[in-house]
Amino acid sequence: MEYLRKFLKSIYRMIKKRFILLVFIFLMEILNASIVNNVEKRDIIAFENITNQLNSTLSNSLWVYQYKLIKDTMINSVKNFDIEKIVLYDKDLQNYYIVEKIDDKIIFKETNNYVAAKTKLYLIEQKLYYNKKNIGILYVYKNKTNDLTQEEKEYLKDNSFTYAGDPNWLPFEAFNNDGEYTGIVSEHIEILEKNLKIKFKKIITKDWTETLNLSKKVEVDIVSGDAADVVLAKNYKAIDTYMQNPLVMVAKDDHNFISDLNYLKDKKITFVDGYGFSADIYKKYPDIKFQTCKSSQDGLLGVISGKYDIFIGTLAMVDYTIIQMGIEGIKITGDTGITMNLTLFVNKNKPLLYSILNKTMKSIPDIEKHKILYKWRHDKANKTIVDYTLLWQILFVVSILGTFLLYRQKLLQNKNLELGVLVDEKTKDLNNLNKNLEEKVEEKTKELKKQKDRYKFAIDGSSDGLWDWNIVTNEVYFSSRWKEIIGYKDDELENIFDTWQNNVHPDDLEGILKLIESNITGEKNTFTIEHRLKHKNGDWIWVLDRAKTIYDDNGKAIRISGFHTDISQQKQQTEQLIKSEKMASMGEMIGNIAHQWRQPLSVISTGATGMKMQKEYGVLTDEMFNETCTSINDNAQYLSKTIDDFRDFIKGDRTQKIFNLKDSINGFLHMVEGSIKNHDIHILLELQDDIEIDGFKNELTQCLINIFNNAKDVLEAKIEKTNNRFIFIETTVENNNAIIKIKDNAGGISEDIIGKVFEPYFTTKHQAQGTGLGLHMTYNLIVDGMNGNIEANNVSYKYDDEDYTGAEFIITLPMN
Repeated sequence: MEYLRKFLKSIYRMIKKRFILLVFIFLMEILNASIVNNVEKRDIIAFENITNQLNSTLSNSLWVYQYKLIKDTMINSVKNFDIEKIVLYDKDLQNYYIVEKIDDKIIFKETNNYVAAKTKLYLIEQKLYYNKKNIGILYVYKNKTNDLTQEEKEYLKDNSFTYAGDPNWLPFEAFNNDGEYTGIVSEHIEILEKNLKIKFKKIITKDWTETLNLSKKVEVDIVSGDAADVVLAKNYKAIDTYMQNPLVMVAKDDHNFISDLNYLKDKKITFVDGYGFSADIYKKYPDIKFQTCKSSQDGLLGVISGKYDIFIGTLAMVDYTIIQMGIEGIKITGDTGITMNLTLFVNKNKPLLYSILNKTMKSIPDIEKHKILYKWRHDKANKTIVDYTLLWQILFVVSILGTFLLYRQKLLQNKNLELGVLVDEKTKDLNNLNKNLEEKVEEKTKELKKQKDRYKFAIDGSSDGLWDWNIVTNEVYFSSRWKEIIGYKDDELENIFDTWQNNVHPDDLEGILKLIESNITGEKNTFTIEHRLKHKNGDWIWVLDRAKTIYDDNGKAIRISGFHTDISQQKQQTEQLIKSEKMASMGEMIGNIAHQWRQPLSVISTGATGMKMQKEYGVLTDEMFNETCTSINDNAQYLSKTIDDFRDFIKGDRTQKIFNLKDSINGFLHMVEGSIKNHDIHILLELQDDIEIDGFKNELTQCLINIFNNAKDVLEAKIEKTNNRFIFIETTVENNNAIIKIKDNAGGISEDIIGKVFEPYFTTKHQAQGTGLGLHMTYNLIVDGMNGNIEANNVSYKYDDEDYTGAEFIITLPMN
């Protein structure tokens, strides 16, 4: 029934609108049958002030009555309007009735021998009707103002002119699919061309923006537009306004009349931007935040759909668009007080053309201009409005529907009695059902409370601290355990985002925020990170932060939840083990250095003793002395370099600087030279000379030592000393990254453990031989400390025509 009610209501509205339109057409037909057809009242005929002057009685003949009315009207028209002469030709009597202005006096006369043509008068011819019978012809004369000077005539003869307008601005102007120029402006241009006996070259643009671009480059002579257009005014001069059209406000049918737009500041008000009147709108209503639309069609349809509350446009365009599109449900609700002034903009560098067009446009009589406007505002409407047949069809349908509704109403009355009884029974059933539902809801509420209490107890009792962030509402929750981890009671910290952010270590904050951002954008949906939080006592504690992101159906992040685990004690233990690992490496290197120093110390000692003995026996020559001193100095420099390398490593400075990768690797090999010789390992190098890295040299040396020690231990365990033991080191550059590849020939790492080699405390050695932290420390130094990457793989390769298999570590470091 509701659907039927809405349908009938819409039928009623449609009939009401059609009826009003039909009445309008009927009245227009009556008006068209009056004395002057299609002549604007304000230009020629002024009936309002003449009626009281008619003293004729019913005994007067119809023509006498009409004659006096025409005579008085002709006199008043010459008095009140810019008219020089009116001539009425009576077809029956073949007589002329003349009213003309001579020396500011108005003279009325009759004659049967009058020549109407006058070269300096502009003639408008209009037939007169009475009772739909053609009784005569009215001639109206106005001053001709388009007389051109000889210079102007020659200028027209010697030049051609281009013209551009808006290609889609009906009813004012447009170019149709066949390239034909049409509209109100078009018909004025056609009159200009006819009177000047020239043809403008029309430039068809794709839109108004392209036309404005032409004007900015001054690539066209004449452009049509609104006199208020500041863009055109830069390079063009506007002739006098030849037609005005008010800007009106359009709203839905149920909207009240709008007297002042300022009362509707909170409404969505729109207009088509880019036209000259845009500046007038902004200037008159500076406090209103307007919205703009692409076209009048978009604006009017937007009002219907509710996208906009008010549309502002010219009266002519609004009328035309509503009629052409058959839009219903909207109406004109007020006047803005702003007027669009149609004009032609003429190139400022062509003053003669400006003078010609201004004079010629002025010479077009107002009545002719109104004919054009009337044609596009009313004649178009007559073609669009539905005919009388449709009205009768609608009335017939409504009558059928009315009969059906009466019959339906009778059936409904009978059904209502039956439904009354049924409703009472159903009401009792619903009351019982509602009671049962209330009991179940109460039972479920209690169960949910129990589950919530159990969950809260589990969270509060665990060693982990829960945090939860609602991204949509920005609400944050921290469990009491979360706050306890950093030394606070539950009521001592607010549940806000700043509570977490203000307590994160400054060095860790940027990395965590990047992880959160990657989760919000959908790049990742989980993250795990170790970072520091400030304890209430001022110390920094370490936490393991694990989180997961929740998304809505559109893939938008709406929530992130996670847990904090206090790992400060584990961190301390790990750091202690790493120190132990480093000390073990240092102990082994001290042994290596002691081995390395034996030979150079022996050389120094032997040289010094030899020179002393030769001196005692008088056989020390200058040549022998210089050679021995050089040998002693070389070996002393070797010992000094060994001390420098070892000192830099022990110092452990984390200083970022630019260093040569080849020199760094050679320095590391110098430090482990003793171990290389002791274990009969062959080092095969393929190093590029010019790789410079802006990074941490000391940390890279530690990593290379760790990888070398692992390779050395595996080679010692798997390959006899008498056989070949190889370690290959290669460096390259790829995509502004330095690549270091270190591989051995010890047979590789077992596939079931190769994925665990970088985990903490993982080792295949006996506890007395390793802590399992060497490669884990290497991974952290490369990935976290130097923003690089390290991976371990098994590779097979050929060297000296022999096939080998071993483990290969690939280190990737950014050069900057």
